Amino acid sequence: MKLPLEITINKKQITLGIILIFMGILMPKILNTENMKIYIDLNHALETGKAQYVIVAAFKLVLLNGVRGLPHYLGVFILSESFSVKLNGKKIRFVKTIMVCGLIPLVYLMIDVIYHIHYDFGIPAILVIILLLGLEKIDFNMINIYKKALLFGMTVLTFQWLDVLPSLSGLAFGRGETSYDIKSVALLLGEYSFLETSCSLFFLLFLFSDILIFKMIFDENNIRTISEENRRNQEMLMQKNIQILENRTYMELRNLVHDLKSPLTSVQALVGVIKLSTKDEKELCYLDKIESSIERMSSMISEILYEDKKSPISVAEMINFILSQISSSEYAHMVTTTISDPSLIINVNKIRLARAIINLLENAYHAVDASSGSINIFVSKVVKDDLIYAMFMIEDNGSGISEHQINKIWEVGYSTRNSLGFGLDFVKKVIEDNCGCIDIDSIEGSGTTVYVYLPAEYQ
Repeated sequence: MKLPLEITINKKQITLGIILIFMGILMPKILNTENMKIYIDLNHALETGKAQYVIVAAFKLVLLNGVRGLPHYLGVFILSESFSVKLNGKKIRFVKTIMVCGLIPLVYLMIDVIYHIHYDFGIPAILVIILLLGLEKIDFNMINIYKKALLFGMTVLTFQWLDVLPSLSGLAFGRGETSYDIKSVALLLGEYSFLETSCSLFFLLFLFSDILIFKMIFDENNIRTISEENRRNQEMLMQKNIQILENRTYMELRNLVHDLKSPLTSVQALVGVIKLSTKDEKELCYLDKIESSIERMSSMISEILYEDKKSPISVAEMINFILSQISSSEYAHMVTTTISDPSLIINVNKIRLARAIINLLENAYHAVDASSGSINIFVSKVVKDDLIYAMFMIEDNGSGISEHQINKIWEVGYSTRNSLGFGLDFVKKVIEDNCGCIDIDSIEGSGTTVYVYLPAEYQ
């Protein structure tokens, strides 16, 4: 049953976000106007009358505010990206909005309490919050978090130039003490317009770079989205083609097998007639063996034709039948078997179950080394919830399955060898059709173990 409220959490991003927020809180201790020597530049400007020192001081202030603010802004951004809340399958966005609008003022308050440095919560800070919410709305879902962080960091630095623009002083920009001092020195030197022009040019330069980065990320996101959509469409088309091929092959096989029933029935009838007309004990013995073989063949044909047809068979007979099927294969010498309880009986479709287990053996063969590879089949009794199961364990010492692949192995048509074989989806279906279950345990580079559980009993 699908839960109405779904919360998805990325623990790595949460950890990174918290670390960055704490870095933002520590930044005023590491970077400040003293070690950036901003006021030394302003004193040089007053002593020499050169406006260049004012521009240097303004640049340092922008860099200072950008670098100091970036960690906690970025931390809040990554933290908001670290989880997703859905209600009845629909994404809830206002939770992230509350987080962004609540955490940034909280960080400002903590810095004020710890260092007695009052950060002005002016228009640039509000613009940063709007940027955070805007990026969340745009939802560059195909772009990794680091590229988003680059865009975000560049935008934060762009906004900081607004604080040193003299013309914006009356609009809740540049109300901090250092920003005010820079503008005052420019005014005393009569270089107010020079500061305005220089800061405007820097703002436009940063803004242009920011727009360029945004455009590159936007285009990359679109390209990746289209590529992902094409991949999904191709995968669906491939699965459809495989299904059509399997259906056609299966129907042809059914027709062929069905055609075999008629001559077998005729042969069986003729054997019966011959048995009635002969008195020779040796001939009757041969005829009984022929009749028995025909019955077994007829039973096998029925199991192929009718998937639901099941018959009891001991695990020892099942293993012997499988071994006879692979006796001429190139990996037959690699296979060893151990049966702890040969008398255990399973009620299965022998032909389809054998095909499924042979498929597992073939997968193991392709994973092992040709010279040192080994494939072991262990059959034992397992009791689960007071029910008896026969456990078929197929173990190999091959290359194993990666964590990325093991999440896809049950998909229809998926193959690590790019083949169009039956695949593990076929194996799983056969096992489940026989009221069993299958599990896989694999370590990349160490080998794979497949567990097949089938209901069992004693005769």
